[in-house]
Amino acid sequence: MTVSRTGPQAGRLTLHTGVEGRLSRLGHALDLELREWEADVEVDGDALVAVSVSADLLSLHVLGGHGGVTPLSPLDRAAIRRNALKVLHAEARPLARFTASSVTARPGGFEVAGTLVVADADREVVAAVDLADRVRVGLQITHSRFALTPYSTMRGGLRVRDAVDVRLDLARPAAE
Repeated sequence: MTVSRTGPQAGRLTLHTGVEGRLSRLGHALDLELREWEADVEVDGDALVAVSVSADLLSLHVLGGHGGVTPLSPLDRAAIRRNALKVLHAEARPLARFTASSVTARPGGFEVAGTLVVADADREVVAAVDLADRVRVGLQITHSRFALTPYSTMRGGLRVRDAVDVRLDLARPAAE
């Protein structure tokens, strides 16, 4: 059995948003990264046994945007970061945590159920995990399940989609 504590030096934790509303063509689907996080991954041979992740929301960084009328400027990136931190209540509660409660094998990987805590709201979520040459975790969360209101502007004509894709991609722990 191998237990590994790892972080940004071994991978990336990213968030991917979409846009909606009658003016959605004006907005950008965003790629964001949390640059300060740590994960504990426990594997036994080819089996995932446990995983937990904690991330500092204040380490949020705007990687880029897709769509929109104009490219993202440095001012746009700063405003996006500021708005995202406000939506997440990151100043008051900067830590997001996931702790697995069960791991089930499935074709091509594992299904991991556990508790995600964001802005003091804790909800059960299920993530898909692929454990090949790397550990790849994917899940979709919604603002509304965590009592968060997605950013909107232009009287709601342009707003961030409620669903956010979360991806963790990291090096597989080395066998002991």
